[in-house]
Parts: sequence; C-alpha cells; structure tokens
Amino acid sequence: MGYRNGARAGEPYQRPHGRYVQHGWIDFGNALAFSRKVGGPALRALTFSERAALLGKTADALANRRDRWFEIARINSGNTKADAAIDIDGAIGTLKYFARLGAGLGESKILVEGQPARLSRDPNFQATHIGFQ
Repeated sequence: MGYRNGARAGEPYQRPHGRYVQHGWIDFGNALAFSRKVGGPALRALTFSERAALLGKTADALANRRDRWFEIARINSGNTKADAAIDIDGAIGTLKYFARLGAGLGESKILVEGQPARLSRDPNFQATHIGFQ
C-alpha cells in the first residue's frame, strides 16, 4: 500500500499485488531481482561485523531524519509525536541493538552453534550445526 501524491491524509491507494508505492512507483519485481543478483551476493561477501556496521549506519541515518518520520506518522495515522516516538525510536533502537549484537560476532562469515554431537560409536564421526550468512 502506498499513498498517491495529493491524496488526503489516511487515504490509502492500493495497486494490484501491492508492488508499487508513491514517488515514481517503485517496481518491487525489479527491486527483488536486483537484490537477488547484486545485493544478496554483496552482503554475503561481508563478515558479520561489517554487516553490523552497515546496520548501525542505517539506524544512524534513520535517527538523523526522526522529525520526518514523526511528520509521516502524523499525516498517515494522526499520531501525536509522543505516540509516534514509541514506534520510531523503538525501531531505531532495535536496529542499533542488533548492530551491537552483530559486531560481537566478529570477522567471521560462519557461526558454529553448540558443541559437536557424536553420530556413531566412533568418536571421530561427529557433526555440529553451522550457520552461514
């Protein structure tokens, strides 16, 4: 759902399949294709701490435009600044929290989860769960 230029506050404008939003009608089909071909591989090439740094920069960019998000909340939902602050500051705080957690994962691209589990009588035949980005 998006909002038409010139639409009254709170007047939603829906396009089929929700694939387009205002200001140039972003084509999410093309955006998804780009993310699969370019964005995803670029992010997977980064370590956890590098990705966390990007997440922190995103949070900072959002925080720098707080007044704009308050205005959008007021126009679209009639929120007061105090009501909108719960959502806006909460979202920014969540991003910053996850950026701190991600930074703690270090310069790796693989996470080892838990202790190795023995899979047979032979103690050399073990496995552990790993997570990739």
